[in-house]
Amino acid sequence: MHVRCRSLWYGCYEADEVLFKGRYDFTLTLPPVPAGTYEIRMFTNAGYSTRGIIQVYIDGEPQGIPFDMRKNGKELFGWTSDSDLGDDDAIAAFDKSIHNLGWMKGPKCYHPQPRTSFDASSSNLRNGDANGRQIRKIFGTFTTDGKTDHYLRIQQKMESDNNELPFDFIELCPSSVYNNEYFPEPVW
Repeated sequence: MHVRCRSLWYGCYEADEVLFKGRYDFTLTLPPVPAGTYEIRMFTNAGYSTRGIIQVYIDGEPQGIPFDMRKNGKELFGWTSDSDLGDDDAIAAFDKSIHNLGWMKGPKCYHPQPRTSFDASSSNLRNGDANGRQIRKIFGTFTTDGKTDHYLRIQQKMESDNNELPFDFIELCPSSVYNNEYFPEPVW
C-alpha cells in the first residue's frame, strides 16, 4: 500500500490516491454516521490493464459480483459524456439509469489540470476522458442505528502480485440525498 505521488494532470481527486497492489484483503471500519440508510461508493480511476478484480463486502455480506477494474466506464455501463447526451433532462435520465445499475460518473467539482483561473469548460472528473475512466462504483447500502460499527472489506480476486486498486475516496451518502423524490442529487 502506498500513496501515488501528486500529479495535477492525473485523473484523481486532489491529484493523488492510495494504491493497493498485489494480493490484498483489507477491512475498513466505516466512520460513525447518524442513524439512517447509507449508500457506500468508491471513486476510482478504472480501465487500465494493471487494475484488479475486487469483491466487496459490507458487514461481512458480499455485495454483488466482483468488480473488474480493468474495464472503463464505457465498457462497464456505456459511459457517455454530458455534451454527447445533450440537455439536462437527458443527462438526468442517464445518471438515474446508471445509478440503478450501481455506477456513477465522477464528481464535476474537480478539474485535474493546473490552471491560473477556473474554466467551467475544462475537463473535470465527470467528463474526464472519452472512455469514462473516472467513475464511482456503488458498493451497496447499509442501515445504522448511529451507534453500531459497520465494516467495508475489499478483497483482490486475481492470483497476481501486480494488480492494483486505486483507492481515491469513499462516500457515505444518506438515502435522503440519493433517493430524494423532490431534489436530484447534485453532480458536483
